[in-house]
Amino acid sequence: MDRDAYAVTIRQAAPSGDRATWMALWDALTERADWRFEMVPAIESPQWPLVPLWSFGPPPGTSHLGLRVQGRRFALYVAAADGELRFDDLDELLAWLDVHEDEHRQYSASERDMIEHLYGEKGPPPDKG
Repeated sequence: MDRDAYAVTIRQAAPSGDRATWMALWDALTERADWRFEMVPAIESPQWPLVPLWSFGPPPGTSHLGLRVQGRRFALYVAAADGELRFDDLDELLAWLDVHEDEHRQYSASERDMIEHLYGEKGPPPDKG
C-alpha cells in the first residue's frame, strides 16, 4: 500500500479528527522495520466493522504490538503484558519504541543483524504466500 492508498483508507475508516495523526504514523512507521498497516475487525465499535491498526511482529494474527489512534493520542497494545500503554504525542511514542521495540521483535539480535545485512534496515519483503 502506498501513502495515497493509505490516506484514502484512513479517510474512509477513521474518525475525521484522527486523520492527521494517522498520516503522521504513516510517515513515522513506514521508515521502521517490522511494522505493517492492517484493517482489523472492530470489537468495541459496532458502527465501524473494520478499524485501522498498525501491527508490529509476525504476520497478521500474531502481532506483538498493536497501535491505534484515539483522538490525537496513541494507544499501544503490548501482547506480552496483555495491556495497553498510552502516549500523548508521536515523539513520546517513538521514544518508547526506540528503547523497547527490539524486545518485541520476532527475530533474535543475531538474526536481525543477518536480515539487515541481506535486506537493509527495512527487513525482508512481506510474505506474499
